[in-house]
Amino acid sequence: MKIRFYTEEYLYDKDIKNVLRLIGVNENSDYDIVNIVSTNNSSLLDLLVEIDGVMEYGIEITQTTDKDSRNSSVYQRGQKFIQFRHYYPDAKCLMYYTETFKPTTDTAKFGFGLFHNMNISLFNVEGDYPTDIDELIKLKNNMKTKGDNVPVRVNIYPDRIVLSAKLEKSGEFSHDPNIGFVSSMCYLLRDYNLPIHIINHNLTKKHTNSRNKLFQNLCTIDTPITFEFEDENITWDCEVSKYTDADTYFTIKEDGEKVSMIKFCKLLDSTPGVEVIFRNIAGCEREKMRVGNNIVPVPKKVKIPDVVYLQGDKVMIVEGECDYNLKKGIKQLDTFDDFESFTETFLSECGVNVGSIKRGVITDKYVENRNPLYWGYFLSSTKRYFTTDEITL
Repeated sequence: MKIRFYTEEYLYDKDIKNVLRLIGVNENSDYDIVNIVSTNNSSLLDLLVEIDGVMEYGIEITQTTDKDSRNSSVYQRGQKFIQFRHYYPDAKCLMYYTETFKPTTDTAKFGFGLFHNMNISLFNVEGDYPTDIDELIKLKNNMKTKGDNVPVRVNIYPDRIVLSAKLEKSGEFSHDPNIGFVSSMCYLLRDYNLPIHIINHNLTKKHTNSRNKLFQNLCTIDTPITFEFEDENITWDCEVSKYTDADTYFTIKEDGEKVSMIKFCKLLDSTPGVEVIFRNIAGCEREKMRVGNNIVPVPKKVKIPDVVYLQGDKVMIVEGECDYNLKKGIKQLDTFDDFESFTETFLSECGVNVGSIKRGVITDKYVENRNPLYWGYFLSSTKRYFTTDEITL
């Protein structure tokens, strides 16, 4: 059996083993990780599993718990499977939570019900949630709306289905959470063979000229929708033939900031005496800061770097950049004062003695630059060069 993982995420060994067990494969089986792939469309699942040349699984991985859960994560993740299934209709879909998730809010319960009804399996979830569409809709329609927000609702009538959801944000047709909600509900309700109407969308007629993520999602499931306005209705005739994204779901990347930082983290993890305490690699899920069993989220208003690690009593704060963005990366180092203070406080509370804190930029390719804040480049263990004595890996 030949197993290959395709991902643009940083994968921990424990998560790889859990995924192998989850798909019924011995956790000690041989596998290849292909880093990094990039999306050819609007959204890429975190992990694709190919077995003997056949794409068997699409997996979304998250550390989000009910404490962190927001509508955006619930609504936006479901739609990611819609386009995946367009390319791999026979593959299985999984939502994998790295920490046990016990839903206590209606938002979380609705999210799990949405996944369940979309035939997306859940791993590491404990608790009750709606298991059929009627229960799902009832829960959503009974959820309270905050303040003056537009209610997000679903109503099924004999002649049509009506979805209420604001789709405008800051004057643009770009309300991602509700675009995810509408996409997922249209996916679930498409077999009712009823016209689907959108109300309370707050769009202008000009907005409906867009061929955005919502349009692309609906084209993959061959489902038209109608936007109701006061004086007329405008219908999108969404057909598979109008789907305009690439012919393939992903491409493999050989270089770039993300490739560099993920491979750099792999080196750090295998280096004795080094402990990575924070990762925020571009396009990956923002992690929490952790030292041993001490785990805390970094405040959302704090500007964050890409990688932070401990080596002895040194704290190394790394900003990763592509070679052509070196000057931008060096300038960005000045924005990490609050992050550095947060880190120093956290480490002190964990009993870690901090001797020094250093900030620097690492690029994916070599740059001719003598700024001491430029620490060199790293693309792989055989293609690397550090210009500073601070890095002793």
